[in-house]
Amino acid sequence: MGYNCEKSAAAIKRASGWTFADLFNHYFGDGTVVFVGEGTDGADIAFAATSNWLKANHCQNFDITPEIGREMHKHVERCQCPDCSQAKERMSALLPLLKSGLPTGVALASVFESKGCGSCVRFSRKNGFGEAIDTLVPFFKWFTDDRDFWVWPK
Repeated sequence: MGYNCEKSAAAIKRASGWTFADLFNHYFGDGTVVFVGEGTDGADIAFAATSNWLKANHCQNFDITPEIGREMHKHVERCQCPDCSQAKERMSALLPLLKSGLPTGVALASVFESKGCGSCVRFSRKNGFGEAIDTLVPFFKWFTDDRDFWVWPK
């Protein structure tokens, strides 16, 4: 069974984003992480991958079973269209994090932070987190720059 580019790329985009969010939730639970001054015009960038968010955005909620996901993955791996290429780039970007986890400083900081809903930890370059911010901001932007793609439960 073949799958078109739009649906296949969206499925891989969703799976990659969910995988990052699940890893992120492992470290920060339902808490929010803020990167101070890293957004447009010096705004803060914030992200939280709550348990409810993970439930709402799971691929199976979008009728993507493991079997369908494997077929869509095969399509994306073979395809050269821009959407599929972007989906492949997301998968590739995830690999280092899946192997080693979040950057060491951020991972260590997570041990000392509350993981409950409403908790917030702020990282800034002034506090020595520049390298970690550079590593993680592109992942945060998967969510902040494309909010309409994701389900944001209250």
